[in-house]
Amino acid sequence: KEAFRHSWSAYREFAWGRDEFQPLGRKAKSDWIGLGLTTVDALSTLHIMGLKAELAEARDWIATNLSVKKALSKPVSFFETVIRCLGGLLSAWELTGDAVFKEKAAEVGAALSKAFASPSGLPYAQVNLHTGAGSVATWTKGNVLLAEVGTVQLEFGKLAQATGDASYWTKAAAVFDHLDAKHVGKPAPLTTPGGGRLWPLYISPSTGELTGQSVSFGAMGDSYYE
Repeated sequence: KEAFRHSWSAYREFAWGRDEFQPLGRKAKSDWIGLGLTTVDALSTLHIMGLKAELAEARDWIATNLSVKKALSKPVSFFETVIRCLGGLLSAWELTGDAVFKEKAAEVGAALSKAFASPSGLPYAQVNLHTGAGSVATWTKGNVLLAEVGTVQLEFGKLAQATGDASYWTKAAAVFDHLDAKHVGKPAPLTTPGGGRLWPLYISPSTGELTGQSVSFGAMGDSYYE
């Protein structure tokens, strides 16, 4: 607890409200989302550790400063924004019941949901939170990653429950249906001798086709199986 308090106090002093903190340089790192990532991502930890004063201060910062309008005006990672910002807000709401967290989650979730506008219905890897335009990283050669599309269902399901808007869950759950349908008839190594199934790391958001046979329980695929 004291180790966390030590880290938190340094973040608060040198990089308050910024996405990331560089402890050795004692300064904020250039934002990569623009939604106070560390502040939001730490909410549940603050609550669980009983750091009430710190949680209250973070809550007030979020109520006043967190806004999609202040996010970076370029494409940001859909996956990272979902699991850290949307997930952080929803877990804080679940733990505290504070309506501020639900309201901000609804705002962020509405902007993120526009990433599902690909031809296949799979979410794009990147989304501009201001315009809703989706895109993919150049290094994936037009594909999205298995972990990117298959790790956001918990957050969007909770968002649907919190807001009463079932479309959030419908869009996210459809990814699993899509992946199941595209797997039919796939040979080894995607189908194992015991009848198990594995999915390749790369998927086309345009056609929805599974691309290649590279499978990993590590980076790019890990959280799908988790």
